[in-house]
Amino acid sequence: MSSEQEQIHPAVFQPTYVTTTRMYLTVAAWCFFTTLAALVTYDRYFATKIVISDVPDKLVEIKKFAAAGQITPQQAAAVSEQEMQAATNLADSLPSNYIVIMGDAIIGSHKKNPAQ
Repeated sequence: MSSEQEQIHPAVFQPTYVTTTRMYLTVAAWCFFTTLAALVTYDRYFATKIVISDVPDKLVEIKKFAAAGQITPQQAAAVSEQEMQAATNLADSLPSNYIVIMGDAIIGSHKKNPAQ
C-alpha cells in the first residue's frame, strides 16, 4: 500500500455526539406529535358523536301555524316535507360514527323546562 492510501483524513472518523438535552427534546417532540396524531385520528374516525335534530318540535309549530290560519294547509304540508327531507339528508350525509337523535332527549342531568 502506498503512503497516500494509508493516510486517512481524520475528520472522516470523528464521531458526532448529540447532547443529552437535544436527545431528550427530540424524544419529547416525537412523543408529542405521535400522541397528537393518535388523538386527532381517534376523534375523527372512531369517537361517537351525537347530533340532535329537533324536527318533531318544528312539525308541531307548523301545525300550530296552520291551525291559527297563519299559513295554508298546503304550505304546512310543503314545509313539513322540506323539514323531513332536510333531516333525512342530514342523517345520510354523516359518517357512521355519528348518532342522530330526533325528538325530545334528556342528555346528562339536563331537565326540560315544563313551561315550554
